[in-house]
Order: sequence, then structure tokens, then C-alpha cells
Amino acid sequence: MTHMRKSKFTPDLFNWQWTQYPASHTVRANLMIHALTFVWVGGGVVLAGLGALSQQWSWLGMGLTLYGAAILAQELGHSFEEKRQAPFLSPLDFFARFTAENLVTFPRFLLSGAFAATWRSKG
Repeated sequence: MTHMRKSKFTPDLFNWQWTQYPASHTVRANLMIHALTFVWVGGGVVLAGLGALSQQWSWLGMGLTLYGAAILAQELGHSFEEKRQAPFLSPLDFFARFTAENLVTFPRFLLSGAFAATWRSKG
């Protein structure tokens, strides 16, 4: 008898996230929060990375603060949505999904025109 372990990461993350994204990003308030906070996440990752590499702990702290603020703001944004996010499989899955959403999936949503189409359809 084989024992299958449950994955600690969402399989095929980028494709899975892209197919789920439009249904859970339909409210203008949530869209606006995401538009503002994806910059915080990118900036937070860069500042934290630079701070850690150069041992500038204030940069690391600022980066982690920006990243944490984006998490809290996006959680608020998602609370406005009718369709809730799928549960996270582990803390590392949370980090992977949140980072992928903000550095890959949201920019893709924005640049594909889906953000603008969703915004207009809710007006």
C-alpha cells in the first residue's frame, strides 16, 4: 500500500493562479488595492533583498514592512469578494502564491487588459 503525501505547494502555480484570478478579483475596491499594493510587494522584495545582502537592516525592515502591509491590505480587498481564495497548503505555499500573484499574475492581469475590462464591467 502506497502512502501519498499531500503537497505543501499549489501544483502548476502560475497556470492555476491565472485560471482562478478573474473570478476572485471582481470588486473595484479589491482591484484598486491590488493595483496599489503590487508595487509595495515588489519594492519590499527588492529592499529586503538589498538590505539582507548588504547587511543594511533598516532596508530589510522597510522591505518586510512593505511586504507585510501589502498582505494585510490585500486580505482586506479579498474580503469584499464573493468568491474566496482557495486555502493555503502551507506557510510556504502562502509565500509562493502571494509573491507569484504580485510579481507575475497581477501584472499579467493588468497588461492583458483583463483589469480594465473588469473595472469597466463594474462601473
